Amino acid sequence: MSHRENIDNIRREEWVGLYRKNNPATDRWAEGYGPIKHEVETQARIFAMAQHLSAKGIQGDGMPLFDLLHALDRVTSAAMWVVVHETYARNVYLDGRELTFEDFKPNPEGHTGGALNMVPAYAGYMAINAMTGHTRSWVMGQGHCVAAIDTINLLLSASRLDWASHDLDRQRVILTAIGAYQLEEVLKASARLKERNVPHSVIYMLEPGRFRTPRSNREEVHVAPAELRAELYPSSVPARIFVTHARPEILLGILQPLHTGFYQTGALGFINQGGTLNVPGMLFVNRCNWGHILLEVARVLGVLQEELLTPEELAALNGQASPEGILF
Repeated sequence: MSHRENIDNIRREEWVGLYRKNNPATDRWAEGYGPIKHEVETQARIFAMAQHLSAKGIQGDGMPLFDLLHALDRVTSAAMWVVVHETYARNVYLDGRELTFEDFKPNPEGHTGGALNMVPAYAGYMAINAMTGHTRSWVMGQGHCVAAIDTINLLLSASRLDWASHDLDRQRVILTAIGAYQLEEVLKASARLKERNVPHSVIYMLEPGRFRTPRSNREEVHVAPAELRAELYPSSVPARIFVTHARPEILLGILQPLHTGFYQTGALGFINQGGTLNVPGMLFVNRCNWGHILLEVARVLGVLQEELLTPEELAALNGQASPEGILF
């Protein structure tokens, strides 16, 4: 290593140490998780990225950056653990017990090395979308590594965003987003509900198919556990709104086990409307922006629309005024 490189390394270590001292929230992530370690060079690059995002005012989905990064490490670690078991094991135990001879497959299946490389790549892709609030395209040139994608999607099938929810102990309505643009609108609606002190939860669902009624024994293995369904969608909270990038009618058919009836469940999504070339306009003409979400909340809760929306917002939603400058 050259003298110049030594100097650069010393400066990097000093800067990383100073950044961590001034930003204690970074410590939990910087320490790593399980097999995942973050060297000084990695920390320096992440801290520089954090400064860049902050300078540009980019808050993504609203979750604190280093909380998200710590969660990313946990998901990545869990996904790598599952991928290895998918290759070699018949059974997976979550209690830490050692596998017996009978727990192993007679013949390993899958491409473990490639899939293990793909896990942090795809997990990072999911994280950067959340950090920036922008969904990117994804192309995987190694189809034999699909186990990595399936595993992460399995782990992220649905989760409750407690940081976006409000007064969960008195929860009255459940808002579910399927898609990044949809999550952005749900979070806007959630902010208004919090402002009006309406208890609610926010759920981001990645794999709706895991909440359907299984059509075979093979499908039953992959559906969400009953415990997870009960935690996310307790029977004590029948008021539910689903916001999707697909056809809402089809979604409600898939999510029939979560459907509590027309008067308590609503779904918003694509209704084949166009004529606009921007995302906010497309969401508005398809009646699935944050204002429309609040209209559905008012309907399933049986409250007046005026309790959640201003007269100007209602006029725009009813086609009596332009939505620009009011709803987007």
